[in-house]
Amino acid sequence: MKTMKIVIVSLIIPIFLSGMLFAQEQEKDREMYEKAKKAIYQKKWSEAIDALEKVVGQFKESRYLDESLYWLSYSMAKLAYELADLDRQLEIQQEAIERLNTLINEYPMSSWIDDAKVLRIEIAELLSHKGLPEFRRYIDESILIDEEAAIAVAAEEAARAETKAVALEKAVAAEAETAIAEDVARAEEEAAALAKALEKEAEARLKKESELKEKIDPELEIKLVALNALFSMNREKAFPILEKILREEENPRLRKNAIFILSQSKHAQTIPLMVELATKDKDKTVRDQAIFWLGQRKEKEAQEALITLYDKAEDKRIKEKIIFSLGQSRSKEARDKLFDIAKNDNDPKLRERAIFYLGLKKDDETLRFLFQIYDKTSDPKLKEKLIFALSQSKSHKAEDKLIEIAKKEKDPNVKAKTVYWLGQIKRDIVLDILTDMYAQTDSFKLKKQIIYALSQQIKRERVVRQMIKMARTETNTEVKKQIIYLLSQSKSEEAMKFLKEILEK
Repeated sequence: MKTMKIVIVSLIIPIFLSGMLFAQEQEKDREMYEKAKKAIYQKKWSEAIDALEKVVGQFKESRYLDESLYWLSYSMAKLAYELADLDRQLEIQQEAIERLNTLINEYPMSSWIDDAKVLRIEIAELLSHKGLPEFRRYIDESILIDEEAAIAVAAEEAARAETKAVALEKAVAAEAETAIAEDVARAEEEAAALAKALEKEAEARLKKESELKEKIDPELEIKLVALNALFSMNREKAFPILEKILREEENPRLRKNAIFILSQSKHAQTIPLMVELATKDKDKTVRDQAIFWLGQRKEKEAQEALITLYDKAEDKRIKEKIIFSLGQSRSKEARDKLFDIAKNDNDPKLRERAIFYLGLKKDDETLRFLFQIYDKTSDPKLKEKLIFALSQSKSHKAEDKLIEIAKKEKDPNVKAKTVYWLGQIKRDIVLDILTDMYAQTDSFKLKKQIIYALSQQIKRERVVRQMIKMARTETNTEVKKQIIYLLSQSKSEEAMKFLKEILEK
């Protein structure tokens, strides 16, 4: 029945797609793409990356190429976010940028272009904050030239990407629910619906492109270039013009670009004007941009303004933007405000966000604060957020706290999370603790987590020997299979000898 369905679908789709033929190779690329989608739905980023790399590398004529490039970059960004190794984070994020550049440059008519530009700006911003200012050009280019990317720089860049991910999750869930239906009639309906959807999408894309062309205002482009040029020549003389544009210009795009230029100014009225725009501008994205660039200022006045804005804000989304800006600052005022939010805010999501940004700071006072919150809370979800924050610190004090948590924590999920991050710490004491935990627990779930944590250091011979010892004594088949599989990933001679020993029994 399944074969019949595939045959019927392959006959129906070409009728609607102007004679396109789906050969066997194209069926394979679809299967690989669907496998990647399911991995993304399950948040298995490495598995998704492997599948999408195959689509991009092996199927040069695939109709999924542009989508695959986007989701490949998206998965890389998500994987990098979870990594403890900063060098590896940067490497993966830069590779994601390159994949997005390929999509943007080689598939200019793709419906994924807008999302690609949004994601590229988001990753570029992270890279620039991590000491790679050359990626700032993607943001600067978007401010002066690209309308879609300029919109993306504003508040909705993350929301749009997450919306796309949620849509994907729903689509995969729907596929799982309908996978049992094997009848021919259903296949015909699905094929017809697919063709109509593709036709509708093509029409919508053409309409959008036409509308964008109509919106392009040559005079506005000249204004943007002139404004930037004037400000670079004489910032003080240009300030009154800039102020007039920000207060009176009707076009929000010009106001957004003017905010970026304003953020570079040292004029005495710069910060008051940015605060005014952050609270009173009629355009949401303009307000968001004002908050973002206010957070990039180093003056104490700017930090105090952000804190005041947070205390007065009623919109949760605005508060999230302010927390992000405070998190970028190295000032004591910003850090103390994050302390206050993490400890006292009524909204648990805002507390978690503040904790995340505190985890990026390295000072002892911040670590002591995070330790205190962990010791006082009984909320497992908050504990998991705190564990992640501590894992990002890379200090011995934070690592010692994670070791303490792994030993004492009673909640199995929290304990498992701690074990995962312990696997990223390359200290002998950690290996000893994980080994002792494995020997003392009866939980197969925790055993698997410990094995995986150990496998993160599989290149160390000591780890290989310990895992072989575990495999010899383990009685649970599933756990033993996992150990053997992970040992097979190593290039250790000792592991190879052990695997041969199993085969020869």
